[in-house]
Amino acid sequence: MGGLLAYEMARQFASKGELTELLTMIDTHPPAPEPDVETSRLVLFAAHLGRLFAKDLREMAQRFLELSPEAQWQMLLEKLVEEEILPLETAQQKLTAMLNVFTKNSMAVENYSLQESSQNIVLFRAAEAEKPEQLAEEWSHWAGKTVELHLISGNHYTMIQRLYVSQLARLLKGRFEENETGSVSNQPSS
Repeated sequence: MGGLLAYEMARQFASKGELTELLTMIDTHPPAPEPDVETSRLVLFAAHLGRLFAKDLREMAQRFLELSPEAQWQMLLEKLVEEEILPLETAQQKLTAMLNVFTKNSMAVENYSLQESSQNIVLFRAAEAEKPEQLAEEWSHWAGKTVELHLISGNHYTMIQRLYVSQLARLLKGRFEENETGSVSNQPSS
């Protein structure tokens, strides 16, 4: 969501004649059309948490989907306490707060109306994503002249964790320095 926020701010500045010198986005997708299948917010939230905390939920996914929403909530709560992600004493309150933030963010993305911009984009994409170059192509329909793509090791969640974040930091630092000196290469890197 942060990338969409940055894009929209830069787009609004550009519409007033003020170009943002360097618009960088980290693994940000343009809003997708609504899916044909209605998936509950709780199911989407549980899948997001599983990826965020690098947990393989495949063996419990089918069972989770067969449960009522109340039973899904209880199963998710118990799993997060069992994995020591949430403390037992405050698990209910913390999970409720996390779901509220997730819901508000996902609703904001769903309701966002993407508009074209003259702004160029520097896009940092997770290398483990399926067809990572496709995301740059999607953004090229909305952006200015270029979408400069840099692949970062890892997936959407791990690319900003300790193992890979130094690669992202190094590329960002280099890109900021290039922008300051005016010697931008516009060459994708990996």
